Amino acid sequence: MVDRHRIVQLLTNKIAIGIFALVVFVGLIWLAASLFQSPAQREANAKPPEPQPIVVPVTKTDLRDDFTVKAKLAAETNLTYSLPSPEGERTVVTGALKRPGDTIFDGVPIIELNDRPVLVFFGSVPMYRTITAGTIGGDVQRLQLALAKLGYNIEADGNFGPRSQSALRRHFKSVGSTVPLCQVEQIDPKTNEPKPVHLPCLRLSDAIFVPIDKPRMVSGPQSGQILSGDNAKVVLSGGGSSLVATIPSTELANLTVGTEATALYNGETIPLTVAGISPVTEDKKKEGAETDQPAPDGGGSASNVTFTPAQAGVFNDLGSNEVLLTVPRSKPILGHLVVPQRAIAQNASGQSSVLVQQPDQFVAVPVNEVGCVAGQCAVESVNGQLREGMMVRVDQE
Repeated sequence: MVDRHRIVQLLTNKIAIGIFALVVFVGLIWLAASLFQSPAQREANAKPPEPQPIVVPVTKTDLRDDFTVKAKLAAETNLTYSLPSPEGERTVVTGALKRPGDTIFDGVPIIELNDRPVLVFFGSVPMYRTITAGTIGGDVQRLQLALAKLGYNIEADGNFGPRSQSALRRHFKSVGSTVPLCQVEQIDPKTNEPKPVHLPCLRLSDAIFVPIDKPRMVSGPQSGQILSGDNAKVVLSGGGSSLVATIPSTELANLTVGTEATALYNGETIPLTVAGISPVTEDKKKEGAETDQPAPDGGGSASNVTFTPAQAGVFNDLGSNEVLLTVPRSKPILGHLVVPQRAIAQNASGQSSVLVQQPDQFVAVPVNEVGCVAGQCAVESVNGQLREGMMVRVDQE
């Protein structure tokens, strides 16, 4: 009699052995194939994967290039200024326009000499010459900055041209006077010959520049006085506390009187203005004057920069004699679209653009560069196509 159960078991064992052998055989083939590749296969496998475009989002933020420095509290000291005298004339005080204790605002007359007002402008360096049509220099730029601060639409390019002359004329009219006129030579377009003309100017006797914003009058001559060397002076004061920081020349390139900064005090940010910049003398260095930052190039020069708060008396209760200041190296760019500098490309005509990611391609969108700080650039969209949150490519050639 045939044992069917035994026959089924033998067949099952043979089938299992066959399946196992087949698996081993396939595995050996795969192992051999992986170990023994053709040169073409090895070269293909060695190739790196295709690089994917690198994109970053467009943001809307402020761009600032600041540095920090420690400043020391300093009591405000009185500053004495010599009153300018008209050349070749006896100088008489015909109007004492400001009294002791009065606040002197930028661009207003402080006194009247020989029936002419003497204006006070905010600036770190005194006038040293008459500014006439075509005069170029830092003194012209300080005058232009002062006029621009008063609201006149002029560019502080250091060239006393027609727009600056017009602004000066309008300002003298606004204080109830007439602008001084100085004779200069200009080329007559009809004859092509030089001819004398009288154009607006600012004479040495017309203004004084002071490195204090909104100073107080301490003392000055009275009406009817004849000025001489002893009494031809006014004394001004800032009337409060200021902060003084020693800053190396490497950080002074764009720092001028009137530059805005901030102080961190008691957890609050306090707005400040640069009121004066004076070089550190060799005598002060020998006396052991300390700087808050190392001098450039192992030595170099530095300046003591005076900062005054916008609000008087804010540092009267200062418990520590040091405050951390944030000072801009350049004017901040506020509220613009910002992209990495590497994302911006220029075509042959000089038009800048960025590559904006679309579902199946990148599209060049034209932009205007506003300014760059530390590899980030503020831009304006030429046609409104660029918006915050869009993805721009940064690995373009």
